[in-house]
Amino acid sequence: MSTKQLIESFPMALRPVSKKVAGFREGIVAALVALENLNELPSGWKARIGLHYSPPKFNFGWPMLTADLVSTLRARHPDCLVYGTIKNPATGEVYEAFHQEKTLVCVQEELKIPEPWTLCLEDILRREDNDLGCLSLTNSYDNGNETPDADIIEQVKNFFGLEREPRWFLDFHHWQWCQRVFFKRDNGELIATTDF
Repeated sequence: MSTKQLIESFPMALRPVSKKVAGFREGIVAALVALENLNELPSGWKARIGLHYSPPKFNFGWPMLTADLVSTLRARHPDCLVYGTIKNPATGEVYEAFHQEKTLVCVQEELKIPEPWTLCLEDILRREDNDLGCLSLTNSYDNGNETPDADIIEQVKNFFGLEREPRWFLDFHHWQWCQRVFFKRDNGELIATTDF
């Protein structure tokens, strides 16, 4: 699919101003409103290595802050909480700290969520309030518009006691159409540079 075809597959409010220009045609607020009413993303684009004019990154999941994750797991599944220690280099004092990544790996293993789906907390933009967290199962850069099967979604909802269905959210760091450089880390993870 060409970039032009991809752009035309998005609702008007989620289209860019014009090719090679950063932002949204109707502004960020209109884009956030349009995204609230969008059940699925257009298909045809996945991140690939190199410099590309690309759409924003969309995260698929539920609004959730780190504090909410910890309190929910503490109440429902305390065995999945993973802590580590942090040493203050100035004082030498050692503190116990919540380890978010290892905790979510533990939950993923407990639920037997298969690849390519990965539980993680992502920063997102929302119109409703200032909450910037999302318990995400996938994102558009890794898996295009694909989402997990309904049984996986139900497992996650039941595990965390979530009532709402997951939806797509704009990523806080890659929220607009713009030029980006994509590259792979040594572990195979595909990441994007800051928007420019």
